[in-house]
Amino acid sequence: MKNIPPNVIQSWGRWKSDAYRGYIHIWIVGSSIVYWAQRRALSRPVGRNLGLEKYGVQISWCGIRGMKWSQLLARIQRDLRNFPCPQYLVKQLGSNDLVSRASGVLRWEMKLYLLSLSKLPNTTAVWSCILPRQFWYGARSQVAIDNVRKRTNREISIYILKLVGRVITQSDLSDKETGCYRFDGIHLSDIGNDIYLNALQGALESFLV
Repeated sequence: MKNIPPNVIQSWGRWKSDAYRGYIHIWIVGSSIVYWAQRRALSRPVGRNLGLEKYGVQISWCGIRGMKWSQLLARIQRDLRNFPCPQYLVKQLGSNDLVSRASGVLRWEMKLYLLSLSKLPNTTAVWSCILPRQFWYGARSQVAIDNVRKRTNREISIYILKLVGRVITQSDLSDKETGCYRFDGIHLSDIGNDIYLNALQGALESFLV
């Protein structure tokens, strides 16, 4: 606005690209996985924006412990009253629903919500797959509920790609690796959070590039 030359602005902000022209806003919404991942990100050298500032990225984290899929739309609608639509909307949800909900009904509700969110202007929906756990509280069969998780991930991944969205698989996390989890077998340890954040950072960077 003050007619300052672009190369001067880039020099002041130490930008090597034209990222100064407009920031890319990314929302990461989910349960305790997101809550603890944010806390871990703040303690890492790359910080809350996962080192993606060179692309003009600003990440907003919304991790609510115990959050379930049915709470997603209300949360997004509340945030949209105060902020413009993000360019990327990452959802890390579903693990708290698998045991308590009928799997078919849950997947139907997921698709309904994703379809609604896909209509946000200039927003790319991103599905981050439900993570494995070492122990699913309340499940009659640990093997059966993990099979439900895998089927849900496959079905929702296919669906969101049809909506021209993106998928983050988080395939480097395994319930066989005890070092990735805390003592409860549910929440990620520091090592697990580092693996999660690295995959998140790599996926987001590939979307941007």
